[in-house]
Amino acid sequence: VAVALRQRHPALKIELTAADRVIDLLKEGIDVAIRAGRLADSSLQATRIGSFSEWLVASPQLFDGVGPPTRPQDLAGLPFVALSVLAQPATWTFTSQTGRSRRTVRFEPALSANTSHAVRSAVLAGGGLAVLPDYAVKADVASGRLAKVLPGWSLPESGIYAVFPAARHRPRKVRAFLEALRMHVERSGGLPLP
Repeated sequence: VAVALRQRHPALKIELTAADRVIDLLKEGIDVAIRAGRLADSSLQATRIGSFSEWLVASPQLFDGVGPPTRPQDLAGLPFVALSVLAQPATWTFTSQTGRSRRTVRFEPALSANTSHAVRSAVLAGGGLAVLPDYAVKADVASGRLAKVLPGWSLPESGIYAVFPAARHRPRKVRAFLEALRMHVERSGGLPLP
């Protein structure tokens, strides 16, 4: 999105900053942030640009000789890799396919990391179970490098938002970026952003 936007508007200067933590946009002088998950109340404005599902995944080798768990209560005692920047990285609520049953699991993390990329790498290496966004692990599951655990149960869906400081009139560069982002989502059917 940033490259295409820059090609359409050569005078526009773009700086991308990537972080798996919430950045203070005003303090850092940032015009727009992309945030995934549930947004905290703030004075910022937000536009929903997409959504994703959380998947419980693991390396298939984690279950060699024992078979994969079939119920949330079967997860107790299995190693878990937590994304430490989340508010509750080790507590997840699973909902059955019928929607009639909900089970909350409190994992005991064997390992934690502050980026989803690091969590994914640990899980690929056999470090345990992890909850990661579908867009981050879909290719790994399709190739067999990772397995979706408890496919009959789901985790909450989350939103992907463009967040920006509140203003009576949005700067032209912010409006141009939001439009480019919307076009990307429409064309690609979602994220991740290139």
